Amino acid sequence: MKKILLMSLLAGALLITGCRSSQKEPQEDPETLQMEKISSMMFDLTPREGKLFFFTISTRQQFRDRELELCREEAARQLSRYFQINGVSYTRTDESVRGTAKKEATGIAFNNDRAIALVEDLTLEDQIQTEKLTAAIFSYSGTSTFSLPYQPGYKNKEPDWIFSSVKIPGYQVAVGFTGPSRFLSRTLQQADKNALATLLEQRNGSMDITQSDWQSQTASSSRSRMVETSAGSIGSAYILSRWIDKKGNLYSLAVCPAP
Repeated sequence: MKKILLMSLLAGALLITGCRSSQKEPQEDPETLQMEKISSMMFDLTPREGKLFFFTISTRQQFRDRELELCREEAARQLSRYFQINGVSYTRTDESVRGTAKKEATGIAFNNDRAIALVEDLTLEDQIQTEKLTAAIFSYSGTSTFSLPYQPGYKNKEPDWIFSSVKIPGYQVAVGFTGPSRFLSRTLQQADKNALATLLEQRNGSMDITQSDWQSQTASSSRSRMVETSAGSIGSAYILSRWIDKKGNLYSLAVCPAP
């Protein structure tokens, strides 16, 4: 009888323990945690300790070691653009019936030979690899005296710079925006291009524009496409912060010393 009672008590204890275990809060999805780290990595790239920081993403490759190499090469291109941007081109498409308009920078002119030469001058600071991509931060220690009286922060759960409201004494500020695309690496690069192009447009102000208009045979839609180019150059153009919202839209904050 005592043996039966002991077994009953043991079974009850195990049942209570099992119930308590089942009531534990569910573990957060690993992919969500990885994306949170990536968002944190790219949010604050403020120069410090004499270093500039460049965040990059590479899409999944057949040989995964290649992804970090591609990140390093893209970081070198960002560094070359920091030294000097020589021009920009835009493509803008308007669809009147749908009421939509899209304008994005299609190219930023910079010294690619310099980028190739700078690849080995970059130091890997941090990286994360997911099933879909590799993200990395590289630093560069050069002769730059680039410093800022500002550090990116949040306001009401959104970056304080997202609506171009941030004013940094002695600096031009521009925000680039783009919607989500299939690959996060391309989304990031496009947002960066749009931010840098805005800086160049602010500085030079003039555009050469070629426009073409067309309609469909059913007259159900009308579209206008404009290709804009701007010459000129700027130096020390730097991506200071990036942010991605819940819809996958990506924002880039670019700064450069005011003329």
